[in-house]
Amino acid sequence: MSRLLYRAEKLLEWLCLCTGLFSLAVLIILRVYEIFSRNVLGESSQWFDFAESEAFLLLVFLSLAYAYTRDAHVRVDVLRARWRPRTRAWIEIIGAVGFVLPFAAVVIYYGAERVVDVADLVQRSALGLGAPIAWVIHASLPVGIGLFAGAVLLGFVRNVRFLLGRDDKPAPYPSQSLEDSI
Repeated sequence: MSRLLYRAEKLLEWLCLCTGLFSLAVLIILRVYEIFSRNVLGESSQWFDFAESEAFLLLVFLSLAYAYTRDAHVRVDVLRARWRPRTRAWIEIIGAVGFVLPFAAVVIYYGAERVVDVADLVQRSALGLGAPIAWVIHASLPVGIGLFAGAVLLGFVRNVRFLLGRDDKPAPYPSQSLEDSI
């Protein structure tokens, strides 16, 4: 079971790292092209700012799960640092079952519904320039939250295993350094 959890976490981290790096590459390309078109071609457009903010949303939503698996997300560390490992495990379990997973279910349900609506209507972007793939931006929310829910679910299982004495420490915990995974 521990080996299966490890592989699932590694797959999730790899997926999130790939999507995050893709989003980061899109951000860089958009910014470089915007600078080139403004300085060399003498053209300026609000489209680049809009597209860059959309790409940033992709980056944020698709990187949430990676941050959770690496224990790099926002916490109240002043309190958490003083808690015993068993207390931390219980807090993670309560947070997962009571808050994160129900919230994720609602966001995924309504987010997927929104993606279908956008794809069906071939909705245009807010600037009126046309974005026939606007559904990709809208899909980043349910997909990113789905990946985050998967990471929280894996952490939930790890914490239950920790409380049962089958794991060394409560989750989430960084499994290796960031440099090792890149």
